[in-house]
Amino acid sequence: MADKNEVGVIYYFCHIHSKMSGNVVIKNEDGTAYTNGKADLPLYVPTVNDAFDTKCGTCHTSEYADGAKNECKTEFFAGMKDTEFEKCLHAVDY
Repeated sequence: MADKNEVGVIYYFCHIHSKMSGNVVIKNEDGTAYTNGKADLPLYVPTVNDAFDTKCGTCHTSEYADGAKNECKTEFFAGMKDTEFEKCLHAVDY
């Protein structure tokens, strides 16, 4: 895997959950840093969530919340969405 990797680092992240990201640093068998001579890539700019996504623990779902501009009109679960948890679920089910 290290030979296929440009800089000895594998990045991972979640598009839905804020702060669920990181990197895996590949080391040589003796514990020294792996390198193949290429520069490390910069990480992406972290997402800053609005109040709705902060409350729900999500990213970029507030635009699909009840009453929002991109709200999905399909009802995936019936009944009132009275609790904050239900409102978050409705936005995620876009």
